[in-house]
Amino acid sequence: MNAILLLKVTLRTLRRRLLRSLLACLGIIIGVASLIATVTLFNSGVAHGRKTLSLRGERQIVITAAPRGIRSYATRNREVRPQDRLTVDDYVAVRHGGGPMVASTAMVQAVHTLQANGREVTAVLRGTDVEGLAFDHATPRSIIAGAMFDGADVDAGAGVCVITADLARELFSDDESIGRYVMVNGVPLLVMGVASAKAAWGEPEGRDYEAYLPYSSLLRRIAPGAALRIFVEAPETAVIPELRSHLLGVLEARRGERSAEFQVSDPAEHRLRDTEAAGIARRLLISVMCISLLVGGIGVMNIMLANVAERTREIGIRLAIGTRTHDILFEFLLEATVLCLLGGAIGIALGTAAAAVVAAQFGWAVHLSFGVIALGFASSVLVGLVFGFAPARAAARLHPLEALRYEP
Repeated sequence: MNAILLLKVTLRTLRRRLLRSLLACLGIIIGVASLIATVTLFNSGVAHGRKTLSLRGERQIVITAAPRGIRSYATRNREVRPQDRLTVDDYVAVRHGGGPMVASTAMVQAVHTLQANGREVTAVLRGTDVEGLAFDHATPRSIIAGAMFDGADVDAGAGVCVITADLARELFSDDESIGRYVMVNGVPLLVMGVASAKAAWGEPEGRDYEAYLPYSSLLRRIAPGAALRIFVEAPETAVIPELRSHLLGVLEARRGERSAEFQVSDPAEHRLRDTEAAGIARRLLISVMCISLLVGGIGVMNIMLANVAERTREIGIRLAIGTRTHDILFEFLLEATVLCLLGGAIGIALGTAAAAVVAAQFGWAVHLSFGVIALGFASSVLVGLVFGFAPARAAARLHPLEALRYEP
């Protein structure tokens, strides 16, 4: 039988049983739509994160205490021993140790409740040096009102802070936050300035609650046991390996044989970890899609078997008048494949639309991969061929006389 004629017969058959056909490919639709939507959103989020990462972030090196020695019974992960933590003296040695660097800061973080004007807000406290705003987040913040604390405040451990615009609105709705005090764990902090919003993605708008204060003040007055990190900025990416080696030398000179107590990471290591994590996430998403397609394929096979049983007399008549068995096989196999392709096409459309809607909520550009679309279509064809073969073979192996005597 002519292939074009077979395709026309297949489409006519599916159109006559439109509702059954749509229900049959529902699993395919869900599987392909989930693949397209999740992978597209994942790629869009990663692309947005890389786009918002400033050139300054590409030149940053981060020094942290290395987890070793102690295992937590709760998490079974290695933890940082108290004696291994980085200290303010380590930061001072790095800051004044020379080398090809243009800026550096200590960074300490804690979460506390801030009280002011009869209101309470849970916020992230970030203890930094004078240049701390430029190192925090992918896009550096800037002061939009008031001023940043200075080196004298850091040296003295002064009770001063800079709060974000969202936090200022939440605590002081009259927009007069400069010169007023907030209480943190019983410690009064004078608000010296208001910082701009960060280039956040994936967080609720208007919930950027953070406060910046001298790291010395945070460590002495509010969170003595907080872990300290050191951020260093290179003038250009080409000198990062040289700067990394220099920093290792400075810290090893301070700690001697205890150099394993810290680790120095640069953007190249971060990108490698991000790439590995992205690969694992994609494989997990594809695994979920395969399970959905497996369920959908079983549904298609059941519907095709029902179609064969319903059309048994028709098949018997066609075999009796000379239709070849491989034409019957090919017709039902084509019907299953077209059914799955239909489900794949609907799934791709729904998945793309869902990804576009969600990406718009976060302000991301949609990054739709041609490879993912091709995978959706290819997997639909494969499911149609695999799960459609058994019903097609059952139809082709019917005996004409038995098929003509069949009573549904």
